[in-house]
Amino acid sequence: MAPLVERNARDYPVRAVTTHAAFLWLLALGLLATLFWLLERNQDTAATARIGARERAVVGLGADIAAAELRLPVADLPYLADLPALRAWLADASPEALDRLGRSFLTLARHRDTYAKIRLFSAQGAELVRTNGQAGGAELVPRDRLQNKASRYFVQAGLAQPPGAIHVSRFDLNVDDGVIERPFRPMLRFGTPVLSPNGESRGLVTINYLGQRLLDRLAALALDASGSGLWLLDPEGYWLLGEQPDELWGFMFSESSGARFQDRYPAAWAQIGHAGGKDAGQAMVAGDLFTWHRARPSGPVENWTLTGPGAAGWLLVSRVPAATLAAAFAGERRLLLAGFAALAAGTLVAALAVAHYRVRRRQAEARVRAGEVQLRGFLESAPDAVVIVDGDGKIRLVNSRTEEWLGYGREELLDQPIELLIPERLRDQHRLHRAGYQAAPTARAMGIGQELVARRRDGSELPVEISLSSTATGDGNLVTAIIRDVSERRRLERARETALARYRELVDNLPVGIYRSSISEPRRFLEVNPALAALFEAESVEQLLAVHPARLYRDESVRAEVVEQLKQTGIVSARELVMVTLRGREFDAALSGVIKTGLDGQYVDGAVADISARKHSEREVARLHDAVRARAAALEVANRELEAFSYSVSHDLRAPLRAVDGFSRILIQDYGPRLDDRGREHLGRVRAAAQHMAALIDDLLKLARVSRAELTLEPVDLSALATEVVAELRRSEPERRVRCLIQPGIQVGGDVRLLRVVLDNLLSNAWKFTGPRADAAVEFGADTGADGVVYRVRDNGVGFDMAYADKLFGAFQRLHDAREFSGTGIGLATAQRVIHKHGGRIWADAKVGAGATFYFTLGTAEGI
Repeated sequence: MAPLVERNARDYPVRAVTTHAAFLWLLALGLLATLFWLLERNQDTAATARIGARERAVVGLGADIAAAELRLPVADLPYLADLPALRAWLADASPEALDRLGRSFLTLARHRDTYAKIRLFSAQGAELVRTNGQAGGAELVPRDRLQNKASRYFVQAGLAQPPGAIHVSRFDLNVDDGVIERPFRPMLRFGTPVLSPNGESRGLVTINYLGQRLLDRLAALALDASGSGLWLLDPEGYWLLGEQPDELWGFMFSESSGARFQDRYPAAWAQIGHAGGKDAGQAMVAGDLFTWHRARPSGPVENWTLTGPGAAGWLLVSRVPAATLAAAFAGERRLLLAGFAALAAGTLVAALAVAHYRVRRRQAEARVRAGEVQLRGFLESAPDAVVIVDGDGKIRLVNSRTEEWLGYGREELLDQPIELLIPERLRDQHRLHRAGYQAAPTARAMGIGQELVARRRDGSELPVEISLSSTATGDGNLVTAIIRDVSERRRLERARETALARYRELVDNLPVGIYRSSISEPRRFLEVNPALAALFEAESVEQLLAVHPARLYRDESVRAEVVEQLKQTGIVSARELVMVTLRGREFDAALSGVIKTGLDGQYVDGAVADISARKHSEREVARLHDAVRARAAALEVANRELEAFSYSVSHDLRAPLRAVDGFSRILIQDYGPRLDDRGREHLGRVRAAAQHMAALIDDLLKLARVSRAELTLEPVDLSALATEVVAELRRSEPERRVRCLIQPGIQVGGDVRLLRVVLDNLLSNAWKFTGPRADAAVEFGADTGADGVVYRVRDNGVGFDMAYADKLFGAFQRLHDAREFSGTGIGLATAQRVIHKHGGRIWADAKVGAGATFYFTLGTAEGI
């Protein structure tokens, strides 16, 4: 080590360093002298510019604060106007819909401590829903306390707005019953009309914004101003925040002299008015420096516009008196002199140091270049964007991820101010924060608690997280910003918040009581929904939360069994028991619960349903079942008697009829030639009567069998059955030409044998009663309507008079002459019995000479 030190001392160029140091010092002295001479000459301008920049930053920050404060009501109003609960009220305007809407308003109000009121007005200006904000939280105002505000200017103006417009009122004081409320409550009112789907005005949604917090923040910001503070003026020049408290809100009282800015500073007011429409500016008037910036509410969401006096915004003004400026100039001169002396001495030391380290720097530069190559390799492979900024806020280094995410080329970013990557609305604020960080650099996250965004080349914004660290170098401190894209995480967070809100809304709106309770003693409810509070007749959710669950069981032993089952199995499913409301009423309940484990330990999630009606129904059903069994036994006896009667009819009556018909036929065959025409006619009538009687007996037996038959339900293709029936009819009368239309694919569930009887009767009637027509037509089809599927059989036959429609389905009822159209009058009665057994109904529509249509349904059998 010692030889190395000796060698370095021996090789050190003392003369070169001394000569170079002297040259640098003389050059520096010349430059310093020139610089300080120029600075002294321009110190007034520089001081004014510096003060002006600070004042612009203060009023600009004030405008940003105002815009940020007012962003929420402007964003919340379109949300309220599009609430599902509001659309539901527009649909039926029921009190229940208003209650749901009120709860939705209350949910938002509880998260907005600056909202004095959220209201829904009718189209006539009467309050329908109102929430009141207060120190203990928001509350929903009962209907009997709602008022008519039709005479208030902001209600009239809001109702007159077109769709998609938000009316912003004047920034004024709250007035109650015509008297200004004290202490003062500064207020802004935002309103948008509510329209029905057909464009009819149905009312107005408004938000009353408490402006005191905004004024307090601006007042606190005024401490950073150099002059008389920060003033807030309305468009007419009245002070909302100013230097003399007794002049504030002058427009709410008598317009006394000097109550407006232009009365005290007319020349400054004229300068502001002639700023060419710019929202911000600065002017020197009569030796005073005035700085102004117009604060406006943030623009609403797409397709929404701001209207009304508040849409024009308010004016933030600062004033630096001439005396303050003069004092700043004097202090600058003293600082210049002291600085020159200090720098003159410091340059000597600096010149020696520069000369001394020049050689060392050349040696180190090679090492630095090698290190830079390695550093760039690390930076280019980093998964995050990396930006290195110097003490002047200029970008010195970026990696490829920065180019990829923000859309800039590397050459476009280098040597540019870092504010290029900051949205314009935040740049002034960022400069202040950057200056503060440069004064006390530490490794930390940027904007803790805030949502940060970076500006892309196309002007779009990228949600980011930024970590800062500072590194001291020979060129000053370099700040390294590691930028992470959090777009996906933000999207997931918003999705999670939305899901939680929907879950909470779902649970609160469920008709079943939902609860969460602790598992260990002392047991208590952790959460309940409104349905559970209503089930136990609690006045509020809070009242039920304060009740020990054991109080709600009628039998303590049953409660102990439920708790033990939960501990043993972890679940109780639909346990039926008797519970007691807070008013002492007992009711049947079904209780379910399951043990879950969370961050805070185990708890029980479950539900309670009121099954009193079901239990009553079960008891009633049991009673009815007993009655049905008794009636079924009696019906069985009647059926056996009917079967005996059918057997008697089938055997005892048919034999004589066959004998009469048979002997009459033999007489005609064997003795016909011996009889005259009158005798043969009498025998023919005897045969016809006997055959008709036999047909009646067959139809009666068929009707009896249909009435007794048990349904065998299965899928049935009605189109195929109708096709078979029509084919048989064509075979029976091949000479007839009938146009038959059968809709394909008609599938039902029912008894195929009995449904064949229905189609036999209806299609046979249609075939029979179209006999006189040369262009006969028969149709079978189905239509779906409000009552389900309706099947039809239509013909263009002789029809009938609807005055006798009530006799159609009675046994032995006929509407046509038997000599013209044969039949027994039993067919439609049989068809009706079959359809009734299927749970359906049958009816007809007809006109004499224009045909008839028979309609029928099959009830619940269609779903088999």
